[in-house]
Amino acid sequence: MLSYRPWILSRKIAKQYHQGNIFLAGDAAHSFPPTGGLGLNSGLADVHALAYRLALVHKGAATAKCLDGYVADRRPVAEVNSKQSVKNGHKIFRLLKSLGIAEAADVQEARRHMFETLNDTDRRKVIDQEIEAQREHFDNLELHIGYVYGSLKIPLHASHYTPKYVVGARLPHIWIDPSNALKERLALPQPVDVSYVHELRDEDVQLRRYSSLDLCAHDAFTLIVGDDHWRTVVQGLESSRLWPVNMSTLPQVNVVVMDEDFTLLSGPKAETWVQGCGLRTGEALLVRPDQHILARLGRDDTVEQLATVLKQHLGWI
Repeated sequence: MLSYRPWILSRKIAKQYHQGNIFLAGDAAHSFPPTGGLGLNSGLADVHALAYRLALVHKGAATAKCLDGYVADRRPVAEVNSKQSVKNGHKIFRLLKSLGIAEAADVQEARRHMFETLNDTDRRKVIDQEIEAQREHFDNLELHIGYVYGSLKIPLHASHYTPKYVVGARLPHIWIDPSNALKERLALPQPVDVSYVHELRDEDVQLRRYSSLDLCAHDAFTLIVGDDHWRTVVQGLESSRLWPVNMSTLPQVNVVVMDEDFTLLSGPKAETWVQGCGLRTGEALLVRPDQHILARLGRDDTVEQLATVLKQHLGWI
């Protein structure tokens, strides 16, 4: 052992994620305490958000300006997640202190203090409260998939995940049944196997094989619609007048039509998903390759408006 120093519960976020051809992601971009696993998951989401942008630039479909969006998207998320990690750390140490084991000289003393505490009715009530306070530590889905790019709002509770249908949010999950034609056209992945969930009946296992997230190809934008007229709109994107002359590759946009390309499992969550997406009223959701909503389009929006949204995201305007 050459040296040692005390560990300090702290967080660090890089001031810059991008300089020239160098991008920071994962632990190179942010350092979290190991309380909640948020550092690892934040790093995976960093790469998820960066990879498709790099691919678009290499293909000539986007400019270097598109890469600036990576920093704008991911750094605020790291700020929120790192603060939660520190919060989790303080709560877990508070629990250990209330159990009487934080400053014990050895394991035997810690064990004795813990049983004395648990056998004390009044102190047990405090322990119950402290254990409940750990919920955000282990159940933090709102941080993992509930964030909205472009929003600086800090969640009131990391465990209270709510699906969101706004620009910047992750497309909410719902179980779907894709048509065979769609499976072939989009080369959908192998179906999910949830047979390990023993609470599900066999017929339920068969229904839960594809998610709405499977509609989103990793190398294309996806337009989720409830009206087939959007196919004609997207076909108009091939017009050269809509794009800069130095764009060497047009962005690919896949159109998927509800009730034609895929159906939803029946139930209240399915109807909530349809209403949230606005598919019954002729709206359309334009989703990025990383499964985040890029735009909500109205029935009367034109191909020019769709092209403008894409050009802004790709860095052409």
